Amino acid sequence: MGRPKTKSKAQIYADTLAKLEEEGAKYEAIANKTTKTAINKLEKLGQLTAQANELEPFKDAWELPQPQKLTLRSWQKKPFTAIQKGLKINTLKRVL
Repeated sequence: MGRPKTKSKAQIYADTLAKLEEEGAKYEAIANKTTKTAINKLEKLGQLTAQANELEPFKDAWELPQPQKLTLRSWQKKPFTAIQKGLKINTLKRVL
């Protein structure tokens, strides 16, 4: 099998939490919280928090690799194709 081309939901969630901690530390290090930099950091913290909240329900979900998704899609199409062609039930059972 090879390595996945994209990150899993758990990896994206962990990266988001790491960025959130990093940006939080940078915001806390700013002495004057009314500067434009501080306001931008606060906005970024809000965006990262929203992203983390959005990803949290899916962090433990697993995903099928792309080849298996394509296989499942082809299996889903077989009965439909058989019905379109007017195959009998016995033939349909053999196709599946």
